[in-house]
Amino acid sequence: MITRVRFENFRSHGDSDFPLRPITLLIGSVASGKSNIFKGLLFLQSTVNLPLAEIFGPGLNEFRWVRSRWADETDPIGFEVDLNDLPGYPGVSATYRLRIADSPHGLYVLEESLERREPDRLPTWAFQRDSRPRTMGAFGAVDPYEPTLLNRVHRKDPRIHADSLNVAFALVVARALNNFGYYHLVVSALKSNGTGQPWNRIGYYGDRLPDFLAWAKSSEENVPYYERIREDMKELLPELESIIVTQVQTQQQGLAMAFRGQRGYIAAPDLSDGTLLTLGLLSIVHGPGRPNLLCIEEPEAGLNPRRLRWLFDRFIGLAYRSPGIEATQVLFSTHSPWMVDFFRGELQDSVLLVEQTEGHSRVTPLVEIQRDRLHQHPVPDPDEPIGHLWASGVYEGL
Repeated sequence: MITRVRFENFRSHGDSDFPLRPITLLIGSVASGKSNIFKGLLFLQSTVNLPLAEIFGPGLNEFRWVRSRWADETDPIGFEVDLNDLPGYPGVSATYRLRIADSPHGLYVLEESLERREPDRLPTWAFQRDSRPRTMGAFGAVDPYEPTLLNRVHRKDPRIHADSLNVAFALVVARALNNFGYYHLVVSALKSNGTGQPWNRIGYYGDRLPDFLAWAKSSEENVPYYERIREDMKELLPELESIIVTQVQTQQQGLAMAFRGQRGYIAAPDLSDGTLLTLGLLSIVHGPGRPNLLCIEEPEAGLNPRRLRWLFDRFIGLAYRSPGIEATQVLFSTHSPWMVDFFRGELQDSVLLVEQTEGHSRVTPLVEIQRDRLHQHPVPDPDEPIGHLWASGVYEGL
């Protein structure tokens, strides 16, 4: 699990340092920098998979546009994450740092390090890399213009010594940072036809939902995924009999639902937006191979608050699992006061307020605002739900 994140000169985040919980909520106004947090985590994931030149593609993803607008031309982009609960390393935590800069010769790794910490022992380094070409023991010869060491380990580069303890630890960290899922469901995509080929997940916007359900119904091994989704949908739609994948054209398939007592079925374009959004979110919750970190933009869009509460309980079930069952860390962004209110009580320290002033984003835990600053600006009624207080502007601009 990622317990802390720091961004340096990444998009609107000049220097943002904040904690993450098993389930975390980002709140803030439009263009405050919430989506840039998701993009920063996805960028970090990309460094495990790709060379630097491929990450910074042409157009708006070029290095000069991704770097903060107020950063100097020689300033690097930096990332730092703390992790714990790593598979096979009980009680061990890690800090991974990466700083990338550009030069006339191209992009290069200015700094990359992986620190390992165990209870009652001094921290040790799995590796420390700087901008000099050199040989780094079990990790082989490195050049600053080459990909990250986590990329080298993840791709099983022949230069590494796979039997090294430091390489083994780096591989676990690489896998943890390479296992993110990111969704921003859109009704038009959820209503769209699939490709005609089964697929074991839905797309970023909810596209390929028919392909995913076709996959879930394609074999005895996969059917339990479909059944869990159908049973949850029946809690909301008691008359639901089945979710159908229809053949639209030779290479397209659509989605429909059949209901008890009704002839025929209702095709996806005629289903309500809330029904499709619910189906999309349940496909994420019950899909196979859930990621270590699940990022979802504005899950409340188009949903009744009571249904949102019902769905939220399922994401809580992913984040807080029974002992021995691997959990999925969940990160939401929202504009909904209703969703903020779900984080009352024990979850209140899981809310982060994202604000932007003159182009600079800052991320502040809500409990810190309540503890350190609200005494200067007393709220009219301290028993008001925090969602109402946020919507009325009490927390913003403090």
